[in-house]
Amino acid sequence: PAVSSGDDVGVTYTIKDSGGNAGSNDIIIQPNGSQRIDGAAAKKINTNYGAMTLVALSSSVNGFGWGIISAT
Repeated sequence: PAVSSGDDVGVTYTIKDSGGNAGSNDIIIQPNGSQRIDGAAAKKINTNYGAMTLVALSSSVNGFGWGIISAT
């Protein structure tokens, strides 16, 4: 979802490959519109049973977007 106001800042999501197929079928994570994940247009999970936790951010330089807290 979009990070659209200061109320969204701090919201976290964890995306996990619960089926164990990301090694052969990447899971692509794309933020809403022109928002970025740590500066990138998309991130992927490509390890079986891998996971990525994202947090909604606000920056005076980059505006609203997402940051990676952890990835396995």
